Amino acid sequence: MQFSITDKIQEAFPIRKTILETVLYSVYLVPAAEGSQEGDDILLIEHPPAQEPTTCIWSNKNLLKLTKTEMIREITDFIHDRTSQDHKKN
Repeated sequence: MQFSITDKIQEAFPIRKTILETVLYSVYLVPAAEGSQEGDDILLIEHPPAQEPTTCIWSNKNLLKLTKTEMIREITDFIHDRTSQDHKKN
C-alpha cells in the first residue's frame, strides 16, 4: 500500500517538489515557514506500517545542493538519528 498525502498535510505544507518516496517515508520540498527568508524547507513524513504518519520539518538548505545519492544518504542518516533519539527517550 502506497502512502498518499492527505489534504490536511497538503494544505499545511504545499509541496513544491517530491525529493524521495519510499515505503517507510516520503521527503518533499515545501515553502519555508512564514517570515523566513531562507527559501524552502524539507518535509519528512514517516509512515511505517500500522502506525499513524508523523511529520517533521527539516531546515537543511545544503541538502538541495547535493547529488541525488548524497541527498539520499543525508536523509537516511537524519531518519536514523531521529529514530535513535526516539528510542533513547523510551
